[in-house]
Amino acid sequence: MTERKLTSEEVDELFDFCRKHYVNQYDLQIELVDHMAASIEAQWEKEPDRTFRQVLNQTYREFGINGFSKIKSAKEKALRKKYNQLFWQFIRGYFKIPKILFTIAFTLSFFMLLQLVENDGIIIGIYIFLFLPFGIAYHFYIFPKYLKIKLIVGKSFLLNDYLTIVQQSLFFLIWFPFQLPSLYQIFEKRSGDFWLELLASSVTAIFTILIYANCFFIPKKIKEHFTQQFPQFISS
Repeated sequence: MTERKLTSEEVDELFDFCRKHYVNQYDLQIELVDHMAASIEAQWEKEPDRTFRQVLNQTYREFGINGFSKIKSAKEKALRKKYNQLFWQFIRGYFKIPKILFTIAFTLSFFMLLQLVENDGIIIGIYIFLFLPFGIAYHFYIFPKYLKIKLIVGKSFLLNDYLTIVQQSLFFLIWFPFQLPSLYQIFEKRSGDFWLELLASSVTAIFTILIYANCFFIPKKIKEHFTQQFPQFISS
């Protein structure tokens, strides 16, 4: 006897079933549909004469009262773990030559500038001041135009939500430069100017690179990954 498999119409019904149970993100729906499809086809191996609706109802009953919610949470957790791994993969891919050489060069340049200019506050002030126009331009023009994932209306994805979280974390990184004057005063009392300026240069370079990675590199990679996975849901 030929193995009974789900038809495309039945698969569509499974997606509809997920939506009716408040699973709105399409990439999470895919995980759940795969899980349910495997369960349904396993039942058909034992009882091939049962209808799709019968095996679907049995599958849902087997989940229990809160079973579907638990499976949803487990799949969501697994998907978030996958996206976390993807994020760190992008980070590892970013911090290679020539980025490491650029970080060292940036650190040494900032350090030499602090050594040459008598008033370190002027350099730090200029550095902080540059973040204001950059933040405005990035938020209102650069990200929406070049990096935002433009979805077909009515579609939601956990991966796109993850990009939003990455952008929210950016505010914590941008917050750092505005703390430089306070940190500078604290360390100035505990160390000589040489070590203070070297530390300030190193930390400033690292955070600048991280800000750049979060502003441009990570969103670009997530958008590329999304476009490869779900090109049919990109709005033109």
